[in-house]
Amino acid sequence: MSNLSDAELVRLSLLGDKDAFGELIRRHQGTVMAVCTWRDADMCDIEDAAQETFLRAFRGLSGLKDPSRVGAWLVGIAQHVARDRARAASRNREIGAGNETLDGREGRHGRPDLSPEENEELAMVLRVLAELDESHRAVVAMRYFEGLSSREIAERLGEPRSTVRSRLHYAFQRLRSALAVRRAGP
Repeated sequence: MSNLSDAELVRLSLLGDKDAFGELIRRHQGTVMAVCTWRDADMCDIEDAAQETFLRAFRGLSGLKDPSRVGAWLVGIAQHVARDRARAASRNREIGAGNETLDGREGRHGRPDLSPEENEELAMVLRVLAELDESHRAVVAMRYFEGLSSREIAERLGEPRSTVRSRLHYAFQRLRSALAVRRAGP
């Protein structure tokens, strides 16, 4: 299925092919996860938001007007989910919910498949990524998590290639300087 276009995968998904929708998830998961990153989110929050994004997409797939633009559509859904979750997290902090789970343990942090050092590095990158606006996060994710070229990103988002290149350049500069400051320490 990896050789099929997004539009073909959408068509097959609408016909009930679960593998086709699974391929759409595999293809777009990195971008969706990056867009679902917000300040103070941990990896479990991000994964939950990505899962919610794909669930909303699955439920609304029949309403997608242009199946060839499923990537841009998913980015839009992910942006809404991330905003909703960031607002909810902010409200929870305001009423004193803190970062405690229901069983009283400190909140979930990190991925079990990574070392503590790798988890710290990932957390630092995610914090810096969360500081970028949504349009910059999306192009960074597509470039570095999915390995797409600027031409492919432009096609997926329906944006001019020059816009994508500009966003990538700006985002990369911001990421580089922010990571350098954070690595240098206090």
